[in-house]
Amino acid sequence: MLLLTACRSGEDPAGLGPGRSLRIATTTSLEASGLLDVLLPAFQRHSGISVHAVVVGTGQALKFAESGDCDAVLVHDREGEERLLSAGVLIERRMFARNDFVVVGPPEDPAGVRQSPSIIEAFRRVAEKGAFFISRGDDSGTHRAERRLWEKCGIRPAEAWYLSAGQGMIETLLMADEKRGYALSDRSTFLRAKKRFELEILHQGGREVRNEYAILLVNPARHPHARHREAHQLLEFLLSPEGQRLIGSVTAAGTRLFEPAVGEAP
Repeated sequence: MLLLTACRSGEDPAGLGPGRSLRIATTTSLEASGLLDVLLPAFQRHSGISVHAVVVGTGQALKFAESGDCDAVLVHDREGEERLLSAGVLIERRMFARNDFVVVGPPEDPAGVRQSPSIIEAFRRVAEKGAFFISRGDDSGTHRAERRLWEKCGIRPAEAWYLSAGQGMIETLLMADEKRGYALSDRSTFLRAKKRFELEILHQGGREVRNEYAILLVNPARHPHARHREAHQLLEFLLSPEGQRLIGSVTAAGTRLFEPAVGEAP
């Protein structure tokens, strides 16, 4: 059973019993895409370990790791992950899946994003037009990626056209649809929910939009209560042939939502 509730260090709020349970903090896109619903029950059947998951933005998931409120994280912000690896909070980063970020917007595309040669140019066109851009504004992995893209553009978004949803990806997409505006989305969530709005993918492709999902384990030297053995079994499962097969099996609108990533260069 997948429990999407908060966890606290030293407690077993799921009532799963000591030693054979695992607490993870996981990014929202893995839940919104349906991937967690495929992976976690399969892992439990394989290992006998029950998983207690809290679904939050990547920024919050990394904070859970810092405070020792989980045993592992499944996240997608390489820079944030590297900081906690260097600090000794997290260990054993392994990429297990990838997809990409896409720029979505209304079919009429008032900023001409569809003709942009790069995502940097796409962002510039939105700013020059003053078209609405809806940001997640929640310190998620997608929000962090979006902020880096604005920095690469050399543009500080203006309040007149830049709106912060402060919510998850689906809520942000619904807001963009209502405002006839643009947003940056992970491909998996967009495809899974696309029947709920008129937005279209207007720009895709390029190194800047690569979206890597990694598992990292909380360092038991930093947090002795961390269930390192169980967390490492989840890592091994995600990287196993069966785990990778399951990752590649999740589709929406006839499109694979994630690419298995074992063996790829980081």
